[in-house]
Amino acid sequence: MQVLEGDKSVVLDLYAAIQADRRHHGAIVLIEEEIEKPVFDDWSMGFRNLSDPQIQELPGYTRFMNNTLSYENFKDDPSGALELLYFFRNH
Repeated sequence: MQVLEGDKSVVLDLYAAIQADRRHHGAIVLIEEEIEKPVFDDWSMGFRNLSDPQIQELPGYTRFMNNTLSYENFKDDPSGALELLYFFRNH
């Protein structure tokens, strides 16, 4: 999961490059919206092993990633994706 923020044309070009990259498969957009200022401007990509029992005990832990990451599962309510990203950013 990744957040792309910035000038709309730059973000669209970057997303097109991600889609064209053979290392990426099944890229989907969960949320697309204009914002006044970046939400994740001081944050970089990271990785957490969500099967680690210590992670599961942290306040705010969500079982979001136990679901298949498909557009159909999250199109009506992508808030779980945002909650997970905010959690990673804050921890």
